Amino acid sequence: MDELQARINNRIAEEEERAQGRKTRAQREDTEHEQAGEQLRGMTREEHHGMGLLSEKLRAAMRVACESCNPRGEMAREAVLAQQEWLGRYWDSVEPGAHKGLVRMYAKDPRFAEYYDKIAPGCAAFMHDAVEYFYRDKAEG
Repeated sequence: MDELQARINNRIAEEEERAQGRKTRAQREDTEHEQAGEQLRGMTREEHHGMGLLSEKLRAAMRVACESCNPRGEMAREAVLAQQEWLGRYWDSVEPGAHKGLVRMYAKDPRFAEYYDKIAPGCAAFMHDAVEYFYRDKAEG
């Protein structure tokens, strides 16, 4: 990784820390938060580009899923899987409890809800329900 990319990665991680760090640390383990920051800092330019593409894919999947109005449907399942893939780039593993806790926070915290609701109206609550159904259906199997 070149020096410019390292500076860019550090700047992104610092901005993320300022924007979400305190709240996130209060709701997640410090080690998970640190791990996500370290992974972000260590990304190459190509990996950042790939994350951008993956983020676009996730937003598109969530938008389509929300338009379906069926949090238990195939489009919702695809959105949950896209979110798992996105989270997997930052977390060592995406455990059901952590994933459900994260979307619960998205739905309850107005800052996160506002961000997701810009993707599609009611998206934060929809994704909360979709993730809950996904893991419930997976367990019933």
